Amino acid sequence: MKHKRYNPYLEDSTPLNKRTHISLGNETRSTTSHHDDTHDATPLLGGKTGTFFHPPSDQPSPAVTRGSYLYGNYANYYASRRNDSTHQDTRLALLDNSLFMDKIVLDIGCNSGNVTIAIGQNCKPKEILGVDIDEHLIVKANIQKRTTYSLQKPPQENTTPTDSATTTPLSAVDIRLQSHYFPQSMARIHGQIPVNVPPSYGSGIFPFNISFEAGDWLTMDIKEQHYDTILALSITKWIHLHRGDQGIKAFFQRIYQSLKKGGVFILEPQLFTTYERRTKSSKEMSKVFESIKFKPEDFHDYLMGDIGFSDHRQLGTPANDSKGFSRPLHLYIK
Repeated sequence: MKHKRYNPYLEDSTPLNKRTHISLGNETRSTTSHHDDTHDATPLLGGKTGTFFHPPSDQPSPAVTRGSYLYGNYANYYASRRNDSTHQDTRLALLDNSLFMDKIVLDIGCNSGNVTIAIGQNCKPKEILGVDIDEHLIVKANIQKRTTYSLQKPPQENTTPTDSATTTPLSAVDIRLQSHYFPQSMARIHGQIPVNVPPSYGSGIFPFNISFEAGDWLTMDIKEQHYDTILALSITKWIHLHRGDQGIKAFFQRIYQSLKKGGVFILEPQLFTTYERRTKSSKEMSKVFESIKFKPEDFHDYLMGDIGFSDHRQLGTPANDSKGFSRPLHLYIK
């Protein structure tokens, strides 16, 4: 029969089923066993420091309510936008690289920056700025930019970054930003490469051509006639529900002012039928919804007539595993 090895540190120990119950955090210590409800008033942790340890609970964590995403600022948005079988955002297949190459680009409502980074890395824009109202998503976007840069295929010897940075069709991009030359573990083990603009910086070099900014674009200072291409993908509903008819019209006006002559505006509006269910978590949004007269089906006439865009093309409707994401993409030319 095999005997347990003697351990002098456990010589006088109490069996587990008879040990004193200890509660951590802003609780007290029991002076008897688990089955005795008698407690003294001695705090065990945090009584003086104000620091409390909260042990895991058997109760499930409360679900994140829709109210946390009142601006469409979903934390894992691109997990649902992609096709599960290909990990691609099918909207990007409708966007030709020429819309971005050597261009100054603005991506409004960029979320965690996946599309912004995909364009910046694969289409060689001169500059691309991603803006989102959620500062936490912008932090995530900057982390993803550094990770993608750190794990990409290094340039070959005797070449400059400009020489080696060939364009890649956006239809082939993994929108999750998880397919890299090096495994993701490399960034966790060795850290990320700093993204500091080098003295020899040339326009269009990834990742130095990408920047992110947190803020409400409708209240931010704009650069008139500055951008060649502006993207507004799946954000008009949220602007409309928060700012009403005048707000969405002001949004379109600011886009027109920000575009250079000949610049393009790429728009993916949500259907009005999707508005109402998003108002249930906010009384303010519900009131705005009831006041809406200017509906998405009116956007085209307003953009062409009142705003003054010179031409329009419907780029197509992307196929998606989720029917809710199969929405037409429109291109307007100033």
